[in-house]
Amino acid sequence: YIVFCSDYDHLTEMTEKVPEWFGGIDETPHIYTAYSEDPETSRAFTAFKADESEHLKLLFCIDMLNEGVHVEGVSGVILLRPTVSPIIYKQGGHCLRAGRSRRRFSTS
Repeated sequence: YIVFCSDYDHLTEMTEKVPEWFGGIDETPHIYTAYSEDPETSRAFTAFKADESEHLKLLFCIDMLNEGVHVEGVSGVILLRPTVSPIIYKQGGHCLRAGRSRRRFSTS
């Protein structure tokens, strides 16, 4: 999943919520972060795309990946940042690629 956050403090706060939100799905999800001020962003994004494990994969990002990005195997987009722009909602959908996911997580 790609998770859109509003700023660094928000990203930090949201990554701390991962055990609470997703612990019942995967006790050890793989968490990646991407934001323009981080020199490791390119490496994190590459690792996220290459992660073929059976773990839940979450890429938390700030003002990145909004436009023209298609990532194979992404099951969903989580928009945690506030926005009034319908374009942002549509662009978030561009992160998804039609096709079959190898594994789906369920809370049921």
